[in-house]
This record gives sequence, structure tokens and C-alpha cells, in this order.
Amino acid sequence: RTLWWFHDRNRAIREGDWKLVSDRRDNLWELYKMDVDPTESHNLAADYPDRVAELESHWRQLHDQFLQDALQEESQTEP
Repeated sequence: RTLWWFHDRNRAIREGDWKLVSDRRDNLWELYKMDVDPTESHNLAADYPDRVAELESHWRQLHDQFLQDALQEESQTEP
């Protein structure tokens, strides 16, 4: 199961135990393994650059799909 969000320029994706997050202040990705670090204290992004790239790519795909769906829904509700 994948959880994805984008709110107030904060963004994240969670797939399984992996969570990739970025806040609006610095826009850098941070990576956490939630089963061993539920408080998000140890950023693993530098240790797992391939996982960051994979999750970021999936985040972008979901974001693009969300925008496409929102535009389509908006065009269907306009008179």
C-alpha cells in the first residue's frame, strides 16, 4: 500500500516501511525506515540514494496523476 501527500508544499510518500519526506523550507528529500525509526530521527537518504530516486519517481508519478485527475474533474464540472 502506498500513501502519498502534498500539502502546503510539504510532500511525502510511504511504501511499506520506507517513508520519503520533504518540507517546504529546504525542499530536500529525507528517507526513513519507519519500522526501526518511527520518530524519523535518522535520515537515511545519503545511505540509500537508489531508494530515494525510486520513491521520488513514484511520488512524481502520483503527483502528475493527481493533477491530471483534478483538471479532468474540473473540466467536467464547468458549465
